[in-house]
Amino acid sequence: MKSGVLVFTHRPIWGELLCGYLESSEGLRPALRATDEAEAWAHLKSRPVDVALLDPEHPAADVFSFARRLARRRLPCRSIFICSTITEGWVLGAIEAGASGLLASCASASDLGRAIRAVRKGQRYFGPGVATLVSELASAKSKVPFLSGRERRVLRLICLGQTTKEIALALSLAPKTVDDIRYGMMAKTRTSRATQLVRYACAERLVDITSRWERLFSTPPAAGK
Repeated sequence: MKSGVLVFTHRPIWGELLCGYLESSEGLRPALRATDEAEAWAHLKSRPVDVALLDPEHPAADVFSFARRLARRRLPCRSIFICSTITEGWVLGAIEAGASGLLASCASASDLGRAIRAVRKGQRYFGPGVATLVSELASAKSKVPFLSGRERRVLRLICLGQTTKEIALALSLAPKTVDDIRYGMMAKTRTSRATQLVRYACAERLVDITSRWERLFSTPPAAGK
């Protein structure tokens, strides 16, 4: 069975158009669509998929964690992130998650085709405007500090308003370890308070907290309240 391409996004029109292009212009069949993690994993288990196009702005899924699990399981599937905006935070997050490629959503159809063909050959592909940022990060010229996977997990929970004890429990860490990680990130980002660290993380998109906040504010109030 020929390997296919998985499109993991919550945007129905974007997903439909992308799959249509992949099948008609690039001859990449099957083009599979997934709107949540369960559906994505089901596709990966049921048929050969060698490229996954991931939307990191999915409001109901942590796509970075999905990409990390995909890389850890050593499946023959490489991921390409497609972002509406390109910032150093997005680039760092994608690279840390093991992405093989990164494109802006406004990239041309030919760029998308080149990206898929490149990662299928085991190469990396970064679209126009992304390659420069990647070069700066590789040469340590970036203004955004590199954060490890553990630092990003702690930072994400800080941004969600969790206390040191809650973070320690969630990540199976000692409270002192969480404090040490927080102070280390504050030193890296040259911030002096947790609120400044949160603002910095959101401004640079160092973490993806969209799904949690959107669920929080989209939940209808309980009856009688």
